[in-house]
Amino acid sequence: MCGRVTQRSSELPGLVTVVGDGRDSRIKNPKDWVRYNGAPSQDFWIIRRHPKSGEYQPDRLTWGLIPYWVKEKNDGRKPINAKAETVASLPSFRDAYGRRRCLLPIDNFFEWKAIKGAKAKQPYAIAMKSREPFALAAIWENWKVPGTEEWLRTFCIITATANELVSDIHDRMPVIRAGELRSVAVADRARSARPAGAVSERAHDDVADPDTGEQARER
Repeated sequence: MCGRVTQRSSELPGLVTVVGDGRDSRIKNPKDWVRYNGAPSQDFWIIRRHPKSGEYQPDRLTWGLIPYWVKEKNDGRKPINAKAETVASLPSFRDAYGRRRCLLPIDNFFEWKAIKGAKAKQPYAIAMKSREPFALAAIWENWKVPGTEEWLRTFCIITATANELVSDIHDRMPVIRAGELRSVAVADRARSARPAGAVSERAHDDVADPDTGEQARER
C-alpha cells in the first residue's frame, strides 16, 4: 500500500505544466503547499491532462477517492489505493481508470517494516537515486455535493507488487511513472480502460535504496 508521501511542489522533470496565476484560492498559507509527511484526507498537487487543449495542469485534489455515484460524502470508505490488478474492473475504480487518470508528483513515499523484537515498525523513505521528484500513477473523481453547486475532486494511488528493493519492507508499492512522462496516459486522454497490466510498470532501476524515514515517525 501507499499511505504517506512527501510532496514539495507540483513540478516533474521533463513535463511542462500550464497554470493560471500559480495559486489556489483555497490555500492561504504558502507553507501549506508542502507536505513532508502527507497523509490521506489532505490536499495534494495532482497533474491532469486537459481533454480539449491537451495541456498538463496542476490542481489540488483530496487524497481518498469518492466515486461520482456516491450519494453522500460519508457513505462507505474513501479508498486511498487501488490495485493495478483490479483497478480496471472494480466498480469503485473502473470508470475513473478509463476516463480520469492523473499523476501525483512526489519526492518520496514511506513504507513501514516490522522489526523482530520491536513494538514499533521502522519507517523508510523511498525515493529516486537522483533525488529528483517522480510521478505516481493515480486516478481521480469528481463528486458533486448534494443540493449545491460545489464539486469535490478526490484521488487515489494505484499500487502493484513491490519490486526487489521495496519487497523487503512491504509486499506492495505505488506504481511509479518515471522516464516516460511525455507518453503516459493521464486524465481524460484514454476513453476506454486498458488492461490492468498496462499500468503495472515500475521504475525498478531508478529507485534508490530505502532510507530510514525520520519524517514519518509522527505517524
